[in-house]
Amino acid sequence: MTLGPVCGLWPSSRGLAGAVVDADGALVVAATLPHAIEEQLVWLSRQRVLCDPGLDLVMTESTAHHNPLGRFSLECGYRIWIAPLRAVTSISRAAWWRPTPRQIATLLARLPNSVALRTILRRL
Repeated sequence: MTLGPVCGLWPSSRGLAGAVVDADGALVVAATLPHAIEEQLVWLSRQRVLCDPGLDLVMTESTAHHNPLGRFSLECGYRIWIAPLRAVTSISRAAWWRPTPRQIATLLARLPNSVALRTILRRL
């Protein structure tokens, strides 16, 4: 099963990092999202329109519960996948010595398209 475009979200000291990859895993955009929740939703909506047929989101449990974007995006109809923090940390540390928030967001976005790694995700 190949998904469509996916957006990974990861918290950083400057806000929430977001990365969108297409169905083949190619990076479409990576950015630090605005601080205001309304502006974050506008950014996500813009990406969703550009990424027809929609956009799935991947984030960790803590991001889903501590950042209001997770709750609002679920209410707006996004499919949300939860990745275990321990797995994300292990994979990102194996790939980079000091991964940036955008790199981790990109990693999160690519997880659902990997058959072997999709099994660690769960739907919110």
